[in-house]
Amino acid sequence: MPTVSVIMPMYNSVKFVRQAIESLLEQTYKDIEVIAINDGSKDGCADVVRSIKDERLKFIDRENHGFVYTLNECIDMAAGKYIARLDDDDWCYPERIEKQVRYLEEHPEAVLVGTLDDEQTGDDMARIASTPVITPEEIKYSLVFGNFAFAHSSFMMRAETVKGNGIKYEMFKQVPDYHMITRLVPYGSIARIPENLVVYRIHPAQSTQVRSLQMKQGEIDRARAWYIDTLQLDDDKKNVLKKGILRKLGSGDVRAFNKALSEYQKQCGNDISKGCQNFLYGKCMMTQKCTPSLLGAVIKSGRIGWLISAEGAKFAIKCITCQNPNYIETEVVGL
Repeated sequence: MPTVSVIMPMYNSVKFVRQAIESLLEQTYKDIEVIAINDGSKDGCADVVRSIKDERLKFIDRENHGFVYTLNECIDMAAGKYIARLDDDDWCYPERIEKQVRYLEEHPEAVLVGTLDDEQTGDDMARIASTPVITPEEIKYSLVFGNFAFAHSSFMMRAETVKGNGIKYEMFKQVPDYHMITRLVPYGSIARIPENLVVYRIHPAQSTQVRSLQMKQGEIDRARAWYIDTLQLDDDKKNVLKKGILRKLGSGDVRAFNKALSEYQKQCGNDISKGCQNFLYGKCMMTQKCTPSLLGAVIKSGRIGWLISAEGAKFAIKCITCQNPNYIETEVVGL
């Protein structure tokens, strides 16, 4: 039985899938299996995978069932102690698996560990600055706002936690990474190795580029609202948190929103820096329908430290001028 099962749904990735799979087979940590399921591709990527000769590669070629269905099929097949992810158009550096296995072995309380990533566009590589969401407590706190910790392709999860609790990828095609993290939170800590060990590839054909912004934002909103509903908070606090993440905060909601965040922060733990708090608060406030009255409410609520930051100043200007060029409104059932 391998220690690590790496799961990889495939779809029309003929240009990239060889590098993705070979980056796994060439890892310094050898005790792995790679489960690659071709989900009805029409571009010949199945032939590319068939040409790779390695007994650790398990390949299935079949008709299209969809990305989420295929992820779960891969999990069902996984025999390893740990289940890792890699998209068919991404790749990873040689020590990625070794370092993640070591982390999980040394931290039995962790159920999922990710890493930082580089980005590749064409032949250009860029090292992406990490967010100030660092500790397991900060990662948990950040989940009200989204996944600001690491990319899906860097996941490594404990198989006994995933399979033992019947955890599956569900209906969220746009944010399966975020929803999986929120499903795992009750069972242990979520951690990040502060090293760039995965390369996230950006190209015109990837699914995150071809779907509409409205569609993506609507699903993100539903996923975050679902997570907020699972929190140990009273309904008033849950509702005002959902107003915040759905970009519906009015001037009369700001104090209540701050109090709800403060209570949730206490539940996550004390190891949450001001830098992390201000970063996430800014991400939320910059998406609101900015008005002078909203600015006044933020000032009265005592968020002066954030307002004097560069992002806070941009927020103030947006509010004063009532400029909302990037504002997106979606509908979430039940809110």
